[in-house]
Amino acid sequence: MPRQKERGGAGFMPKIMIVDDERHIVETLSLAFEKRGYQVVGVSDATQCVPLADRERPDVIILDLMMPGMDGYEVFNRLGEEERVSRIPVVLLTAKPDEIYRRISQGLGAGLHLTKPFKPYAVVEQVERMLGRAPGRADEPTVNREAGTGVL
Repeated sequence: MPRQKERGGAGFMPKIMIVDDERHIVETLSLAFEKRGYQVVGVSDATQCVPLADRERPDVIILDLMMPGMDGYEVFNRLGEEERVSRIPVVLLTAKPDEIYRRISQGLGAGLHLTKPFKPYAVVEQVERMLGRAPGRADEPTVNREAGTGVL
């Protein structure tokens, strides 16, 4: 795998953190992102998300909502409380298709709210659009967590 370049520089490889207690979800999404040239950090324990995000500084966090010990909304709120990671865009992922969950995610300022089941490469494409990195574009991220805006 090629070396990571300086953030924003030519050849820069964005880093994605995937947090899901279902190991096969982490592995499936990791493979899809890695095939597109992303670095991936996977974690199955929600309680490790904030300290790992602080250490790894991912460009995006994909976070499952239903996990044992600490749910995704609680993790999302804790990320928002930590200055060093509060501006990282978060994609919330859930098996519950109810509209109320989408509205809650939007109200919290999540970059995206996606439901399971999903097509791995469709998730990659949605994250790329969210980051302004769709094919042919190299813009900086456009998600503003504080304003609660982003692609939904």
